[in-house]
Formats: sequence, C-alpha cells, structure tokens
Amino acid sequence: MSRFKFLGINDDKSHCECCGKQGLKRVVWIEDCETNEIRHFGTTCAMAPAKGFTLDLEIKAEMRRLDEVQKSRFARAYQAYRQKGGRCVANPDKPGYFIHADPDLWKDCLAAA
Repeated sequence: MSRFKFLGINDDKSHCECCGKQGLKRVVWIEDCETNEIRHFGTTCAMAPAKGFTLDLEIKAEMRRLDEVQKSRFARAYQAYRQKGGRCVANPDKPGYFIHADPDLWKDCLAAA
C-alpha cells in the first residue's frame, strides 16, 4: 500500500502548502497514510517526482474528468442560452473572438447547467 492517498481536486483553497503559490484555480488533496495528515498542493507540486507522492495517474485522470465535466456544463449552458434567445456578438477588444450579448442571461444559464 502506498504511503500517500489521493483524495481529490477542488477549489476549496487557492494556495499550495508546498511552494506557497497563491491564486490557484484548483488544488490536489493528499493524505499521508502514516501520519493521517491531509494537505493540499498545486497540481504541479503534487505531480513533481521529487515529492515522492507517485499519484500522477490518479491526479491526471481526475483532472481529465473535471475538464470533461466543465466542457459538458458549458455546452448545456450554451444550448440553454441559445434556446432562450441569447446571441453571441463580436468582441470589440479581441478581433475573431465572440462574447455573450446578454451576460446576465448567460450567468443564469451557466448557474442552471
């Protein structure tokens, strides 16, 4: 049995306990099975070979799963936005990019998705 156990990835914290980096969008929760201590790390620190966690496969699989969940959520929100009459218009600040013409409707659709 491995000394370290992968518990999950979320955004409950926004800093890494290893390197101290702030403003992280997601952190990896790892339990030390010998001390029962649970700590959170940024994804880079959690997968660094020097740390010795050897949880790369679990972390990468969970990151892929979370990305798919987010893509699916955005697709459902976009479909609902279009069904409710929402339009996308050219972004005046970034040529070639589009923005939602009704940001409030988009936020409602995203929250419901």
